[in-house]
Amino acid sequence: MFDSPWKRPAGLLFAVAAMGVGVAGCGSTKDSTASSDSSSAADTGKADSSASIKKGLNVVVMPKQLGNPYEELEDKGTVEAIKETGGTAKIQGPTDAGASSQVSLLRSIVQQKPDAIVLAANDPNAVVPVLKQAQTAGIKVVTQDSDSAAAGRQIFINQATTDSIGQELAKLALTESGGSGEIAVLSATANAPNQNAWIKIMKTELAKPEYSKLKLVKVAYGDDDDQKSFQQAQGLLSAYPNLKGIISPTTVGIAAAARYVSGNAK
Repeated sequence: MFDSPWKRPAGLLFAVAAMGVGVAGCGSTKDSTASSDSSSAADTGKADSSASIKKGLNVVVMPKQLGNPYEELEDKGTVEAIKETGGTAKIQGPTDAGASSQVSLLRSIVQQKPDAIVLAANDPNAVVPVLKQAQTAGIKVVTQDSDSAAAGRQIFINQATTDSIGQELAKLALTESGGSGEIAVLSATANAPNQNAWIKIMKTELAKPEYSKLKLVKVAYGDDDDQKSFQQAQGLLSAYPNLKGIISPTTVGIAAAARYVSGNAK
């Protein structure tokens, strides 16, 4: 435990990005590795990657936004996997994390008529109409990392269970804060489906007796924009000078917050 968050800037920040490998190995839940509206090999965990994959697929991979470090790693792996099956893939994404930017780009992609779209959604509902158009045109729609509403896609592939991530965020906050004090969350956009789900589980955990000395004072949104996230971190520490931790379940947010805290440590 430390007296002032300004004396130990490295201890002030907790992020889901730091624990991705650990939670990915946790037990399955209803929203774990893959889910769809119908029974499939992916649902049972018995998928055979060579049994039913169509050769020569033309796929468009769309992140929440270009330049997001986590999304870049995720999309690189997706492209490599598609190429291994004999298909081709290209990454097309908006330059910001706004839902309207993603929807506009999706409309353009539907006109290109790829075989499939692999998408990390910025808003679970805003993308549904254009994704329905894609499906009507015969384009398969897969969401990964950040899901759309079920009507917008055939299958969702999650990088880890929602429960596990939310629970681990709470545990990290408890451990790194020394067990007590004020904490805040610096998320991406207010409509980000994956991060909202993680935060909801984290709040449920924080309501348990073992977390009674921790107080979540605010959930702030940096819109996965570096400068706005930096300003939000500044605002959190100005409003709550005794803040013990900033929980940021986004690589953009954690980098910006860490930069602000490190540059203002006393």
